[in-house]
Formats: sequence, structure tokens, C-alpha cells
Amino acid sequence: MPSAATMAGSASGTVVQSGASELVASGGRDAGATILGGEQDVYGAVSGAVLVDGYQYVEAGATATETTISGGNAVVLAGGSDFGAVLS
Repeated sequence: MPSAATMAGSASGTVVQSGASELVASGGRDAGATILGGEQDVYGAVSGAVLVDGYQYVEAGATATETTISGGNAVVLAGGSDFGAVLS
């Protein structure tokens, strides 16, 4: 499975295809990711993600803001936060 990791840095415009994964580690940030069937595991912070298919997991201590969910599954685990999500 192809994967990408954002550690203490930042990323923007990431596209996560089916069968791929992205890890946003604690201290890392990603803005404007599009998830097309893969998996985004968030331990840091993400904003403006578009979830078309696949999974977004917001782990304990992590924050997601303004996620647009048109398909797939957004899962906020205990201790995680999701603000301003839009179901479309």
C-alpha cells in the first residue's frame, strides 16, 4: 500500500488514492487533502479535507476542521476533535 507521512512539517493539496494512506503525525499539518478511497490517519491537524471515499481517522489529541464528507467514513476517536464538518 503506498503511503505518505507528514511529520512535524506541513503539506497541502495531498490526494490520497484508493489503496493509499496518509499519516499526519503529531505536530504535522495538512490543508486541503482529497481522500478518494484511501485512508488518512490524523494525529496532528488537518483542515479543508474533502472525503469522497475511504476513511479519515481523527485520533486522540488530533484536530480536523472544515472537512467536507461526500462519501466514505469520518471517524473521530475519543479525545479527537472535528469542527465545522459538512455532509454533502
